[in-house]
Amino acid sequence: MQDAFGAHKLLRQPSAQANNTILRRAFVSATRESDKKMDENKAVENIPISVALKWYFCRGVGNFLTIPLFIWLAYCLVMSTIGGVIQWLALVRAISAVFGIIITILTSFLWILPFLPAILYYSLLRNLPGGWMRRDATKKLKIIGSIGIIIGFSLFAFLIFHLNVKLIAWVADRNPEAAYKAGVIGSKVPE
Repeated sequence: MQDAFGAHKLLRQPSAQANNTILRRAFVSATRESDKKMDENKAVENIPISVALKWYFCRGVGNFLTIPLFIWLAYCLVMSTIGGVIQWLALVRAISAVFGIIITILTSFLWILPFLPAILYYSLLRNLPGGWMRRDATKKLKIIGSIGIIIGFSLFAFLIFHLNVKLIAWVADRNPEAAYKAGVIGSKVPE
């Protein structure tokens, strides 16, 4: 083909394969940039436990708040783990005494209920420093979020603990004599 100036030019439409290659390169470069931003946030969110524990003790003046917070969360974690073991044993003994071994095996997934408060406290202990290490949030947002998460998780753990107690009592109340022989007492005392 000739253009207006008399020069011969070959006007070529880009092929579909060339278009795909151009789009793929643009997508890859955009993805790499967004991955870098995501990696920065993931690096903060998925910090090792050693870094998370060090955060509680290396805050300078903030140690007046973080060290008691660490002691309180560690205490709650230990106590809820001990309480989870006791509740799990009581639940297994009550279910096996009242309903039999087959139902106990069928309800073996219930082990998570007594240990859920401990899992919540571990999650708080492990992930609270990650929220404070984020650079994209303001200090006011970090404070409000931390207080809300600490109070919310603690209340949720408290609620789960009492629901577990109610579940164990409900199972024991189905047959108070059998549960009493197994060492578990519900709200009905056997005669």
